[in-house]
Amino acid sequence: MILDSPIATERLILRSLTREDASQKYLNWLRDKEITKYLEVRFSPPKNLIELEKYIQDISKNNCDLLLGIFLQDDICTHIGNIKIGPIVKIHRRAEIGIMIGDKHSWGHGYASESICAITQYIFEKFGLHQIMAGLYNRNVGSYKAFLKSGYLEEARLKDYWLCDGSFQDQILMYKLYEGCHG
Repeated sequence: MILDSPIATERLILRSLTREDASQKYLNWLRDKEITKYLEVRFSPPKNLIELEKYIQDISKNNCDLLLGIFLQDDICTHIGNIKIGPIVKIHRRAEIGIMIGDKHSWGHGYASESICAITQYIFEKFGLHQIMAGLYNRNVGSYKAFLKSGYLEEARLKDYWLCDGSFQDQILMYKLYEGCHG
């Protein structure tokens, strides 16, 4: 799925990715063990830019998923990460969300929570959803704090759900319910 127009926040622009965004920098993020430590892409990152382009194109054609690049407002060429919504399950009015801040210099600046807030509001309003869920590793403290700051609540912990670096970690399920009214 492709956005009709970018979403602007105070410091960021969230927009649909294009083939041109399949850069070496983006590919390097997906190959970096520190960046992908808590992401499933670490098991099968794209092998080259052609595979990365195909991934972006396939997501943009899919009507149940939305992949957005996160760009700095004051330098719209600076791609710092991605946020993904999907699958969007319209019949049950719910979706899942995931985020990656790939640019390590952008870690700890609140860009994740700013992106989560913006896309959550947009998705609730655009699709009339009732709930958005996030699943994360219990040791992924940065993501946990970003979702809490964005108004998400912890729903459950699934014991020893993920195997990471030779030890098991719990999965934390977080959610946010729509607070307005769908008329």
